[in-house]
Amino acid sequence: MCRLRYYRSEKVLGHLYRNIDEKKFFDRMKGDFEAMRHDMDGESLVQKLERYIDRETSFVQWKHHQEFAEELRE
Repeated sequence: MCRLRYYRSEKVLGHLYRNIDEKKFFDRMKGDFEAMRHDMDGESLVQKLERYIDRETSFVQWKHHQEFAEELRE
């Protein structure tokens, strides 16, 4: 077992930091992630983003810039 050494601040931020219930925080974060994943119906975040971009830029004439954009990305 490795003991962590740190300075125990008695200032307000030190008290606030030590009062965080890490297990509760990570359990909630995990629950939020699971709910988000369920709401996306199996669609990955990248797929959802691509669908959003396609929908929001459908009126933009950008195809003539595609080759230049690909060169920039590379």
